[in-house]
Amino acid sequence: MELPVEDILYFEFDRKSKMITLHSLAEQFYMPGTLIFWQNGLLESGYEFVMLDRNNAVNLSKLRYVDQVSNRGYFEDDISPKSKHCTISIANIAIVKQRVATMSNMLVN
Repeated sequence: MELPVEDILYFEFDRKSKMITLHSLAEQFYMPGTLIFWQNGLLESGYEFVMLDRNNAVNLSKLRYVDQVSNRGYFEDDISPKSKHCTISIANIAIVKQRVATMSNMLVN
């Protein structure tokens, strides 16, 4: 099965399986390796995934909404309890706020 990089919302380290979980809107895929390995490899290939928490790297261009109360980023315009989301550390909320100025598709609440 192939997953185009453009479809990856974020990836995270899964402590239980000790693997990287790639998240698209509809599916999850598992790969060996570390967050830094995959983040650096994608960066060298021209893709920007930013570590927004200690266990994830996020494709900022895919974020649509950031909730500062729950420190979560969402990838859909219509948020529901089943919406895909990633965690964002308090320190990294500032990074996301800076990006909002250059990305018109993202809202911060």
